[in-house]
Amino acid sequence: MRTTLGADRSREHLEAHAEGRTVTHCALRADQVVDWATRGGARALGRDHDLGSLEVGKKADIVLIKNDRSPVSFPLLNPYGHVAVQAQRGDVHTVLVDGRVVRHEHQLIGVDLAAARRPPPAARPNGPWTTCGRR
Repeated sequence: MRTTLGADRSREHLEAHAEGRTVTHCALRADQVVDWATRGGARALGRDHDLGSLEVGKKADIVLIKNDRSPVSFPLLNPYGHVAVQAQRGDVHTVLVDGRVVRHEHQLIGVDLAAARRPPPAARPNGPWTTCGRR
């Protein structure tokens, strides 16, 4: 979302500069970008009947952002702008996927991180991953 806003605003300023104008109001707003990332993504997948917004009967996938230690978390003047421009992965407090909590208080729930960090078993001789794409 941050990249979309940045790229569009750069284009707007470049065009205005070429014409000797000053940009005082950007056409693309943060709320539009957040809508594209949620409802728009569901529409693009043809799944807006069960995804993309919090409504009865739809899958409840939601990301809750809260980080009281972050200097960009306050004051919160524009929630859409905060989500699109300021928030980062460390600000994700809670995540629900299909109504099930998978992250809470910045920690993954029900994931064996020790197992995920273990190195994979030794590669077999002539295994597909040892040939760098050649079979």
